[in-house]
Amino acid sequence: MKSLPVRSVFLLFAIFLFLSASRSATAGSYVYGISDDNKIHQVDLTSYIDTVVFDTGLAGLTNGVAWDSANEKLYYRNPETGSLYFWTQASNSQGVLGGEKLPGFNANASVYNGDYWYVQDGTDTLVRASFDFEQPHVANTYMFADFDASARTAFSFGDIAIDKNGVLYGSSNYGLFSVNISGPTPSQFKILSSTFGVRQMALDPTHTFLYGQDYATGKWYTATLDGTETPLNGSPNVQFSSTPLRDIGAVIPSSVPEPAAWQLLLAGAGCLGLARYRRKQ
Repeated sequence: MKSLPVRSVFLLFAIFLFLSASRSATAGSYVYGISDDNKIHQVDLTSYIDTVVFDTGLAGLTNGVAWDSANEKLYYRNPETGSLYFWTQASNSQGVLGGEKLPGFNANASVYNGDYWYVQDGTDTLVRASFDFEQPHVANTYMFADFDASARTAFSFGDIAIDKNGVLYGSSNYGLFSVNISGPTPSQFKILSSTFGVRQMALDPTHTFLYGQDYATGKWYTATLDGTETPLNGSPNVQFSSTPLRDIGAVIPSSVPEPAAWQLLLAGAGCLGLARYRRKQ
């Protein structure tokens, strides 16, 4: 049985390194949120780095943060103006949506199928707002009273997050709950954990578990979809904490290579170059 030539071994090894680097390059995820001074933070949940990326310049208690992945915009509401603002990631700029005024106020929000959803503070009314970005404005609002179909009437948050199937998860004064919003009206409301803490909350990119931050302490957690929490450790036995955020948007997968991936890419490129050089010789 013949053995492989040395240059073939080099080439196979280089290909292996490149494939490994490609897998590593997409590792990591981050989330946007707004702090008490109304600055937008990017919190990397893999390298555990908290970075201010934009100062909204707004006064008061801005809240109702939601990430729109299709348009790469972060939405947030300001109680002083009553307006819904948006920050565009690509241009690092802020705008405001005109049109219909959104009812009440909200300390929670999430985007599903391009619409902005929230539960109005102190009520059990779920609100859906649709947008038109040709001339940026709120085109329509829809209200679903008694979305929980129960005696609960005064929800406070926490936060909400909606998965790709239209299941809304909420962290509230009643605990962690879920409700299906994929149909014409909300349905299948249930309490998943009555002891779940009130968290700023977002689904991970695979929608299989939750990230949460305790606003009072800035500490981060992961949680199963039924509400079992585990501290998110930034280093062995040290729970990760960052600037307390009043609300957060969805978790976004990162496409920026990690340091180890850069090392693999460079090693792979070097091996490929060496293999080609030896072939020419």
